[in-house]
Amino acid sequence: MELYFFRHGETDWNVEGRIQGHVDVPLNDKGRGQARSLVPILKKLGIQALLSSDLCRASETAELIAKPLGLPVHVSEGLREVHFGRIQGLNREEMATQFGFTFARDVMARTLSDAELVQYGTETSEKVINRVTHAFIDLLAKHGQGQYQKLAVVTHGGVIRRLIIQATKDDPFYSAIPNGTLYPMTFSSTEKKFQLRNFVPWG
Repeated sequence: MELYFFRHGETDWNVEGRIQGHVDVPLNDKGRGQARSLVPILKKLGIQALLSSDLCRASETAELIAKPLGLPVHVSEGLREVHFGRIQGLNREEMATQFGFTFARDVMARTLSDAELVQYGTETSEKVINRVTHAFIDLLAKHGQGQYQKLAVVTHGGVIRRLIIQATKDDPFYSAIPNGTLYPMTFSSTEKKFQLRNFVPWG
C-alpha cells in the first residue's frame, strides 16, 4: 500500500506556537488554502481515498481535498496527534513560566524522548505508533486488502515525526514537519510496519 502522509493545514494555534495535541483547533484561511493546493498533486499521484485523523483541523483538510476529487474520506481517532498532557494549549512563554526555559526551548526545537516527556503526562511514542498501525489494520479489515493501493493520510506533525524516527532509526529526528508536505511511505499488513519510500518529502 502506497501512502502519502501529510500534516493538516495551518491553524491559528500553529501561528501562535501553541501545543495543540488533542485540542480540537480548526483550520485558518491559510490552512484551507494549503489543503486546496494539494488537490492537483494528489490527483496526479492517483490516490483512491483519504484516511484522516478525527480532529477537525485534519478532517477538514481531508474534506477540502476529497470533495473536488470525488474521493471517500475515512476518519480514525487512531490518527490523532500525540496527547501532550499538561503542555497542551501552552505557547513557549507559558511553558517557560510553568516548566522552565530549557524545557520550553527544547520542546520547540526537537523531538523530546518519552523519558523527558512522561512526567508531563504525554502519550508515549509506542502508544502513538500502535494506534496508527491499528487504524490501518481496521481500514483493511473493513474495506479489503486490495481495495486501496494508494492513500493520502491526513494526520499531525507529532505522528509523522514518530513514524519517521521508527522508520529511519534517527532518534531524535530534528527536521520540522511543515503543514501540507507529503511524506511517501508504505505499510506492510503482514509486518505491521511503516517504511519511508523516499526520505525527501514532497511539497
